[in-house]
Amino acid sequence: MKQVRRAITAWFAGVGVVCLLAAAQSGWALPTISLGNADAAAGQLASVPVSYAPAGATVEPSTLVLKTAWDAGWITLASVSAGTALAASGKSFDFEQHGRSVTVVIYGGQNSLPLGDLIHLNFQVNAAVMPGAPAVVRNAAGTNASDASGEAVPVTVANGSLTVTVGPKPHSADYNGDYSISLSELLRMVQFYNIGSLHCDAPTEDGYAPGQGGQSCTLHDADYSPRNWAVSLNELLRMIQFYNVPGGKYHYSPGSEDNYAPGPWVPTP
Repeated sequence: MKQVRRAITAWFAGVGVVCLLAAAQSGWALPTISLGNADAAAGQLASVPVSYAPAGATVEPSTLVLKTAWDAGWITLASVSAGTALAASGKSFDFEQHGRSVTVVIYGGQNSLPLGDLIHLNFQVNAAVMPGAPAVVRNAAGTNASDASGEAVPVTVANGSLTVTVGPKPHSADYNGDYSISLSELLRMVQFYNIGSLHCDAPTEDGYAPGQGGQSCTLHDADYSPRNWAVSLNELLRMIQFYNVPGGKYHYSPGSEDNYAPGPWVPTP
């Protein structure tokens, strides 16, 4: 009897191997978890959707442990929220963040994962990051799924991305918008200082002109302490500080005396 059982077991094992080989050779699709794409302006929230698509011919998972990671230092995970498909399915989720990675567990009930958006990874974009900066939100080691009986179900995970569409406003003195203060731009500030005042003048290169005049536009960024439609010596020295940095580089720095700082912006390590 034991020999018969061993023979039957071996036969089923052989069939399982053949089925797996046949699946690989025929290109049977696996259930897919897709990390979507998102974009946002600097300083705003960006929501990366995570969706599920069943394979159809294979066993579908009912529980998912999704591990994702990102390398960009200019995004911070603010929250994880349920997508409409998950919210309507009766399933629950929980998550735990570890630095630049997060583990999300979707569980509850015997039904398979619902088709559509499961969760949203909501990221805060740094206010100083430049437009066009890309970040990859990727699958990390440890992602796994199981069916209602607890058996493992293989899934594929497609990576997502996040892109900054609009960066912070360049300094008013930087009228060509390249985040550096050139000599001609610095001399413009010297002109305002020497005259002792400035006013709005839309047709000019920077939207301002020296001397008295209309004040219906936004105050010049160099006019910050006090904000009085004039460039003081200290305010001029601030512009000289930017100019003296190699390449005249500066970056947006909310919370500083003028919301800018010398040098190029560097992501958080």
